[in-house]
Amino acid sequence: MNDDVQAPRDALIGLITATREARSSEILAQAREQAHARVRAAFHEARVRVSRAVEEERVRAHGMLALNEARLETHNRQRYQDAVQHMLARTRYRLDAALQARWQAPEQRRLWLGHLLEQALKSLPAAPWRIEHPPGWDDAELAPWRARIEAHAGAVPTLHSDDRIAGGLRVQAGGASLDATIAGLLADERAVQARLLALLEAALPPEEAP
Repeated sequence: MNDDVQAPRDALIGLITATREARSSEILAQAREQAHARVRAAFHEARVRVSRAVEEERVRAHGMLALNEARLETHNRQRYQDAVQHMLARTRYRLDAALQARWQAPEQRRLWLGHLLEQALKSLPAAPWRIEHPPGWDDAELAPWRARIEAHAGAVPTLHSDDRIAGGLRVQAGGASLDATIAGLLADERAVQARLLALLEAALPPEEAP
């Protein structure tokens, strides 16, 4: 082959080869850059997803903790209220027994009668008295009061035994009544429980209050 033809041909082949290699390098570089970009995007998306998942888990855990705390508080308060109601029931029973014992004790009964009769003289209208009492009660205990009662009521009081009265007296006059029987003193159940609860809470250490 003529050297004059061969030289341009070799030069052309060399140019084509160089151009192909340059283009290949450029394509390879672009591919690598795209791959790196995809990897970076994938890592970024993964971090976002992990961050979102962690935040969602934190919110869920916080909600669960708050819910559990609320349930525990409700449970503890219910247990406390159940314990208080149980104690109130026991105390209410003991209160009835304590009043029975007080009525049976002569000195305590005298004070009981004295307080009742003073209140009756102050609050009941000037009308004949009807005094209801438990069976077996000795009306001689009225002796220190008879003169004042008759002066106030204008008549001798009438006495009536009532099997339903376990202790104490009930005095009626002019349509009004003063009930100082055990049943009468404990008749207002809500008031009795409120008073017992106040005494109970006052006796508890501060950390045990509801």
